[in-house]
Amino acid sequence: MKTPSSLFLALLLTSLALPAQKMGSRNTDAPTCACSVAFKSGASIKLDYQANEWGQGRTFTQVADKEKGAKARQMINNAPALGNLETSADITIGDKAVVAGKYAMRFTVDDDGGWHLTLAPEKGDKIDLPLKLADSQTDHQYVSIQIVPTNKKDGATMSLAFGKKTCELAIGKGGAKADPKDAAGEPKKGDK
Repeated sequence: MKTPSSLFLALLLTSLALPAQKMGSRNTDAPTCACSVAFKSGASIKLDYQANEWGQGRTFTQVADKEKGAKARQMINNAPALGNLETSADITIGDKAVVAGKYAMRFTVDDDGGWHLTLAPEKGDKIDLPLKLADSQTDHQYVSIQIVPTNKKDGATMSLAFGKKTCELAIGKGGAKADPKDAAGEPKKGDK
């Protein structure tokens, strides 16, 4: 007969294993990575993510097939978030405004096989960042995302790489001033 404490322990151990299973067996043990940039102005950008294994590039080939790739695209688009991006100030990434806040980050693929980085706030609309992927001489076994400062004040570059593809997105300060609400949909401090 099982005691209540052994049942609780079994339930706890089972629940701890579930999140890792969502990513597939290949990525159960994928490393997690984090990086951040803190600017002299006090603004900061933080990023943490699971560096999923890319494998031999079969997924990239499958999603690019417009006729037969729908199932592979759906699998990627419905996958759990890869990680989180948090910014303490309004920024732009590429040409998109990103208000200060925390965002779940995931890759998505459109029907034409174009890759996107999607940022989803806790409340509000998702931000879709189309990725202009370029061929890479390096074969990246794991997803790699880095944020590095540039010589521009409060500027940075987000570098993404997976498989034999790479992409860079410029990050700049400001750009989200048209929306007087923060990522949670609340008025920003100082706004009436």
